Amino acid sequence: MILNLNTETVGVVDKVYRNYHRGIYGLPFHYKEHDSYAGNLAQGENLFISAQSVGSTIGFGHGNQNFSPEELALWLTDCVLPWNYGGHIFISANGSSRCYINQLLLELGNDFSNRIFGMFCSQGHHIEPPGYKGWITALI
Repeated sequence: MILNLNTETVGVVDKVYRNYHRGIYGLPFHYKEHDSYAGNLAQGENLFISAQSVGSTIGFGHGNQNFSPEELALWLTDCVLPWNYGGHIFISANGSSRCYINQLLLELGNDFSNRIFGMFCSQGHHIEPPGYKGWITALI
């Protein structure tokens, strides 16, 4: 599943992500506050998050709501990840850093070791597939 957190680029879900291979990326969704996505993500399916980075947060860009690693971990566990989730989490957030995904791993716990990856200098809204050499693994 792809979740686009940048509310300023609503059209990217329809224009770009709908053309991505569903066998690799799953279905694309645009973030809407108070929506639950847990029913859309299978237990073993990978989650791809596309966002903008603003300082130590990621999300919607300047002047809008953004997630710290602690807030993202809480939102993921409450609204996105199904019970007993076993997939990988890929975060493409231009301008962010390894510190962000490391803190996210710390918040989500050791069950997510070797399952959280980040890319911080992506081209526009492009998300690379799993196995791409540019993905950086989160470490504690």
